[in-house]
Amino acid sequence: INAEYGIVDMTDTSVLDFKDYGKKFITRHKLSPDAYAQMSFQLTYYKLYGKLVSTYESSMMKHYLHGRTETVRSATKEAKEWVTTFLDNTKSAQDKYQALKKACEKHNQLMKDTKEGTGDRHLQGLYWAAKQFSRSIQGYKLPDLFVDPAYGKFMSNILSTSNIGSDAVKIFGFGPVNISGFGLGYMVPNDRIPINITNYENSAEKFGKMLESTLKDMKQVLEKNVNV
Repeated sequence: INAEYGIVDMTDTSVLDFKDYGKKFITRHKLSPDAYAQMSFQLTYYKLYGKLVSTYESSMMKHYLHGRTETVRSATKEAKEWVTTFLDNTKSAQDKYQALKKACEKHNQLMKDTKEGTGDRHLQGLYWAAKQFSRSIQGYKLPDLFVDPAYGKFMSNILSTSNIGSDAVKIFGFGPVNISGFGLGYMVPNDRIPINITNYENSAEKFGKMLESTLKDMKQVLEKNVNV
């Protein structure tokens, strides 16, 4: 219990209730609200830290018996192209919109694929099974995949995110899953984007302020793109 209270005490929380626009504005520009929010997180983190990081978004598996969630990985090559295009002052509004659209389309495809069971959640099950074997079977070594630094980085989930679409919920949140990461609980109703931001390093408010600026900047790009 004391350890749990320690986690609570060290959790920094900030709520951004963004009211400039929401789902109606985003869909008017032929973009997925969830994918749009995810790309705003990628751009925000990149602005603050100069890189993309392992990102987790949960997808529902409720069409399977006893199905729960799978993992969508938002930090794609298309997301990297989007953030670098956005930050390139030589690029036009149309260039930036097209990069955003491509990144959103990739995210939508990943979401669709994971709902069919093609995410990476099974690797977690195999990892924990291997950990059990390593404790109980003398001489057993973890498979090379699970000790590779790239795998650890891939599974670090610096940005842990989840979206709820229910009108019964006004705001929700959860803690980060990485000591240096952020927990982002968000919704995209018609005319607002509420986001609960958590962090263990007192950076929740900083992230929220940058995210607010990012969402406003993205709106300007969409409004300038006359070809939509």
